[in-house]
Amino acid sequence: MSKNNNNTYRKRKNWTKKNQKKEEEVVKEEKKKQKILRRKKRQKEREELGEKAPPKLVQITQEMTRLPDLTTVVPNDPEVLFSEKTDEMSEYFDKKKKPKICFTTTGNTKVRSPDLIKDLIQCFGNSTFFARRNYKIPEIVEYCNNRKYTDIMIISECNKKINGLIHIHLPIGPTAHYKLSSVVTRSQMKHVPKKFVQYRPELIFKNFSTRLGHTVTRMLNSLMPHNPQYKGRRLLVFHNQRDFVFFRHYRYKFESKEKTSLSEIGPQFTLKLRTVQLGTWDTNHGEYIWYYRSKMGSSRLKWFL
Repeated sequence: MSKNNNNTYRKRKNWTKKNQKKEEEVVKEEKKKQKILRRKKRQKEREELGEKAPPKLVQITQEMTRLPDLTTVVPNDPEVLFSEKTDEMSEYFDKKKKPKICFTTTGNTKVRSPDLIKDLIQCFGNSTFFARRNYKIPEIVEYCNNRKYTDIMIISECNKKINGLIHIHLPIGPTAHYKLSSVVTRSQMKHVPKKFVQYRPELIFKNFSTRLGHTVTRMLNSLMPHNPQYKGRRLLVFHNQRDFVFFRHYRYKFESKEKTSLSEIGPQFTLKLRTVQLGTWDTNHGEYIWYYRSKMGSSRLKWFL
């Protein structure tokens, strides 16, 4: 009898779950229908009223209700302008230095990292790859400083998945550590040309509004060569949305005087800033400008870039 009772109980439980799912789907469909009807009604009212019609409803997003930040950068701020002239990236922006990048990995990462590094070398230009072997980061920094490299990019991999990026600006820092996710290399993308002409790309940085975001943009900008070549119609985009930095690589085409079309040529990935450190990489005695803590994610309306 106990077995029969258990079977009937399980059947009833499964039956109630199925009914709940069906009810939820019906409620969602009804809400969609009502939303469509309201939209059509508003369109008819606008057509009838013409110029006297009320303004369109604006959708309220999280970006619009963002909590105010004291470190928001204001245009022509004297403090920001002074820091730009004296920070570690000032030589690059004064065109005294040309970017020269060293790419390497952590440990014996041989699965996904080489494909991404190959794509990034094509994107940035004037960069080389060195196998990590058993060299420590301070030894790599000393080696690159002696050969006048301007940046070191170290890509980490775990369980055949790329999960991190360390960006060291030479000769004296700063150092940024990012979580790296949603990596799609050129070989994984469809309808992408195998090769493209190495013209210097144009850059777009979007939604970096705080002092921390300003330093991150200057660090990322220092990776790119000066004076973009518009003939190549290449475009590198760093788009910040809620502290996630989305990297995209496009080539644009002029279809007419008014219309342009974008075609993605890869790679693509997402960066999430974890730490910014003064000087080169030092986990024991390094001085951190900023580092991510678990409590920082408690508010959905507060972002740091």
